[in-house]
Amino acid sequence: MSATDVINTASLIINVVLTIVSVGLAVAAWKENQNKKSQVKIWMEQANGVQQGLQNIIDDKWRGLYSGVNDITNAVWAVKASAFALYQSLYDERVITEKEYKEHQMKIRAQLDKQFKLDKRRATSKKQ
Repeated sequence: MSATDVINTASLIINVVLTIVSVGLAVAAWKENQNKKSQVKIWMEQANGVQQGLQNIIDDKWRGLYSGVNDITNAVWAVKASAFALYQSLYDERVITEKEYKEHQMKIRAQLDKQFKLDKRRATSKKQ
């Protein structure tokens, strides 16, 4: 066997290995793309569920199916759980950064603190 034959054989083996690696990477990329599409479909269904839940609350209110504010509040809390599940799923996929998440949590906490203080003042003023 001549040196040229050895080089040609080595080149062929390297090309075959690189082709196999390329095909493997292409298949892995395709599977990842399919997984992302599946996840997006799940998020779309979750968002649609939240929308449908809110629409049902509105429809039920107009049909007079709620006997009071507590009934509506309970219905909204049920939809809120679905919305939070969607939010958490998006967070887990890191659609938002950790810094953005922490800033958002701080804003929510500030709003709740403000609301709680207002509610506390109302309760105190009603007792008097």
